[in-house]
Amino acid sequence: MSVRPLPIILFAALLLACGFPALAAPNFKAPYPCGQTWSYYHHGSEVRQALDFDAPAGTPVLASAAGYATQHYEANGAGNYVVIDHGGGWKTYYFHLQSFSTANGATVGQGQRIGLTGNTGNSFGAHIHYEQLLNGAGQVIAINGRSLAPYPGGSGVARLTSDNGCGGNPAPAPRYWVDTYATAPGFGSPTSTAQTGSLYAGTNYVYCKTWGREVRNGTSFNHWWLKTDLDVGPANQWISAYYLDRWGNDEARDNDGFDLPRCEVLPYGKIGEKYYALGGTRSVLGVPKLAEMDAQLGGRFQQFNNGIILWHKDSGAFAVRGAILDRFWATGGETRWGFAMMDEADAAKSPATGDRGRFQYFQRGLFLWSPRTAAHVLHGAILDYFEDNGREERHGYPTGDEAPYGETGRKQAFEKATFYWTPERGVWVQ
Repeated sequence: MSVRPLPIILFAALLLACGFPALAAPNFKAPYPCGQTWSYYHHGSEVRQALDFDAPAGTPVLASAAGYATQHYEANGAGNYVVIDHGGGWKTYYFHLQSFSTANGATVGQGQRIGLTGNTGNSFGAHIHYEQLLNGAGQVIAINGRSLAPYPGGSGVARLTSDNGCGGNPAPAPRYWVDTYATAPGFGSPTSTAQTGSLYAGTNYVYCKTWGREVRNGTSFNHWWLKTDLDVGPANQWISAYYLDRWGNDEARDNDGFDLPRCEVLPYGKIGEKYYALGGTRSVLGVPKLAEMDAQLGGRFQQFNNGIILWHKDSGAFAVRGAILDRFWATGGETRWGFAMMDEADAAKSPATGDRGRFQYFQRGLFLWSPRTAAHVLHGAILDYFEDNGREERHGYPTGDEAPYGETGRKQAFEKATFYWTPERGVWVQ
């Protein structure tokens, strides 16, 4: 369905013109997804009443409250940014976005994704720069009615867990924004030839794509069909990707160049919740590759272009990817290591090389990776000792998996030491 900008609500403007007091502040929520916890701080040199949240690149940025969203760009300052007008003189700002996730001038609901965390403009690392303003003046930031002042001056001192978008109802199907160059005929299926309505030219949202009959004009053609709600006619109909104003033959991407997901493999349930919280097609996982299926031991998983999401009722849903995923599968997968307990995260710098690696906990082991050592797993008594005695900051990264030592013992080599274990002596380091 086409989206056209709505006029800003006049009622609030009339109140201000008449000298009436501004409306009460909305119940602002954290500008990132439900359940995520990020540290926040205020730069000492920052003259604005602003907080920076340490959310990494690609984290969805959510509307703190419902309103009218506009897109902006400032090369030497805010970069890509969104302003949401909430009425009553209240606005929120979201700076340094990697990309936008709504149309310019769209009306958005609280918890709706408006962009992805980035590093555009005058920024020195991906983060969410967030402000609340009343009648153009910055206000001390309050979340759920509670002030976050006094602001800490550095990262890692104070943290905030989001309850934005934590409603009990499933999230609506994500929408992807595309431009069509002409009015497109709508059909009830990707193979139908009986027109059911029309989608006007302009910026439109679609839900997913599927393969269908060819639409051709000379050398231009497309077999992809896009599910959408028509401007004239019923919802959940199909238009040909031939009418997209960019990308070319047999391509179907959104306006930012990201592949649209196939309708047959759309994530759902807990795996879907996790996927969309990570950023969906814009996340490091990319588009879904296969439909959700059974994992071992009563779990479920879904494969994406760049990894999987693994779920079990006892652990939740988490993404596994890259070298850690390769090692996980090569050493027995969930049958041996259980299910992921977290998403992959930054590890400490190696004392041997200065490299910073990645780590991920599973129910029965810890996977550690660095560029020079590859991915290896720690478990049992060696893992316990490693955690209690300085971890990778002291001993470096494992250079191999655990191996036999003597008749009954085990050993594992790290960059700065080797760990040994026997039933009689326990763990020691050389």
